[in-house]
Amino acid sequence: MLQDKAASLHPIGRGAERRAVCWVPALALLCAAAVSAQAPKAPPTPVRITVEPFASPLRSDNLADFGVADIDRDGRLDLFTSNHNMRAQLYVASDDRGFVDALSRLGLDADPELPGIEASLAAPDTTPAGLHVYFDEERLRVRATAAPGEAPPSFAGVLHFAKPVQFESEGGVRIGGGARPKAVAELAFETEGEGLLTIEPWFPKHEIELRLDAGTPLDRVFLGQQGRSPTAREVLLRQVDRHGLAWADYDGDEDLDVFISRGAMVGMAPATLGDELFRNSEGRYHNVFDRSGIRKRRGRARRVEWVDFDLDGRLDLYVGNTDSPNRLWRQNEDGTFSDVTEQHQLGLRQGEVFRWFDVDSDGDPDLLAAIPGYASLLFVNEGGRFTKRALESCPTNNPSHLALADFDGDGDVDVFVADAQTNRLFVADADGFTGTEAIKVGLPGRSATANWVDFDNDGLLDIHLVPGGVRRQVPGGRFLFAGNLVEGRPRLARCAWIDLDDDGDRDPLCEVSREGLVVEHSAATNQSGSGHWLQIDLVGKRGNRQAIGASLLIEQGERRVRHVVGEAEGAHWSQGHYRIYAGLGAHPEPVALTIRWPGGSKRRIESVAPDQRIEVKYDVE
Repeated sequence: MLQDKAASLHPIGRGAERRAVCWVPALALLCAAAVSAQAPKAPPTPVRITVEPFASPLRSDNLADFGVADIDRDGRLDLFTSNHNMRAQLYVASDDRGFVDALSRLGLDADPELPGIEASLAAPDTTPAGLHVYFDEERLRVRATAAPGEAPPSFAGVLHFAKPVQFESEGGVRIGGGARPKAVAELAFETEGEGLLTIEPWFPKHEIELRLDAGTPLDRVFLGQQGRSPTAREVLLRQVDRHGLAWADYDGDEDLDVFISRGAMVGMAPATLGDELFRNSEGRYHNVFDRSGIRKRRGRARRVEWVDFDLDGRLDLYVGNTDSPNRLWRQNEDGTFSDVTEQHQLGLRQGEVFRWFDVDSDGDPDLLAAIPGYASLLFVNEGGRFTKRALESCPTNNPSHLALADFDGDGDVDVFVADAQTNRLFVADADGFTGTEAIKVGLPGRSATANWVDFDNDGLLDIHLVPGGVRRQVPGGRFLFAGNLVEGRPRLARCAWIDLDDDGDRDPLCEVSREGLVVEHSAATNQSGSGHWLQIDLVGKRGNRQAIGASLLIEQGERRVRHVVGEAEGAHWSQGHYRIYAGLGAHPEPVALTIRWPGGSKRRIESVAPDQRIEVKYDVE
């Protein structure tokens, strides 16, 4: 077994992480009724979370996923979203303590050749006189506009569809060839003034070909939300269905790459629609999926994780699908990937809710999957071979997210399952896990998402549920209601907790979707922290710089709490939040750290002072 030849611990200046956006007047969220599994004899001391909200930088129209990652590896956490066929977002933390939209600059648009072609709930700016072509939700619109007092230019072209569509024309738009409003696969149009052509392809699943006539001025044609003019008279209008973004340096060049899982447009997209693998080269991303060896195989992809399951020093990829088997892709020496799903019997169906982590503390990653309506499955990794265990005491009904934490401080990682029907708590034991309904330990019975977070840094892990609010853990393993950050019962919810204001405690950012596609965004700085703290970034060996699969034991007197890389992850389908956060309570004494690197080698670091963010590196000579 390899032993680490060197490890370095680097304190990170607090100013390197500072950021803020649009401060607004403070607001304190007060606690309501206390809830516990066994009511105390006397009323408990009221507890509360106090926050100061600010305007969220997120502006997404739809909600597939939301997460955080240090995308440019500058120590400041950045924000990203995926939004089905609407525009994804990537906000990089900037030097002026804000966030900057960097999606197009980094080359991560859904169609890099036509940035902004994604669908939107809002119409683009049609002030420039010309022909505007854009997706409005599930419709394609072709709008001719004119400047005040000027005759509108004439435009003509043909739209070709893979399958028949319906259309409606208004104003000065004429349809050629006597086409009727139903069952048209090719549509010729010509404008004689201002007008609008609306096509309803019902969630555009195939490429749409736009062919512009020779007399149409290209510089007066504007495509998508950003109004880009085409450079050729034949244009392919594409829509993709992005779900999960998994960030990691898979090729060992010190830059963060990203795999993006894509759905199949309600299961009706053509089989040629692949996922995306973007390799970072000198700060710009290039899609290398076609030469990666990965094949979609009609999978409707959801959650995706990087994992070095065989401990060969190269990150592999596990993709969770709905209505088709999950796929395990092993990375080869040349950087391509091979499908080893059947070899390891990991082709789970309906197994899109999963997490890889070292369940049994033996140095290699195991797989836990929550299966709707059945017992959860634990695949114990034994030297690259997996033994399946059905966890009969851990069934789930409609799971959406697995939140990891050693919440009881016994050195084992436990799991909270956010479930739309029955939340469950999986407590680690010798057989893997024993499950219980969350309501039996004083936690809400149903939630859309869950995040373990020691919001007050008192050393006891609390939990944030949507719906359900913040629940503060008190001695004895009870949880008391401490405030609500999201009102009502949203249909979907995603939350992340990061240290936005660099004061040592974690701050909440949430996206929730209620009826329709409208998304609500909220963010706040946490003013409740009173205890000491530590934030740790582990930097692994070349080939796994994010130290995926590593664990950390923090010893503070007789207290020993285990952490795993990735436990702070709040995204449901994505991966990228690798920082470890630890609340240390009222005692300012230094702590000891024991890092178990992937493969089992250990490093112990004595006397680490609290109230700082540090970086621990593992470098092999």
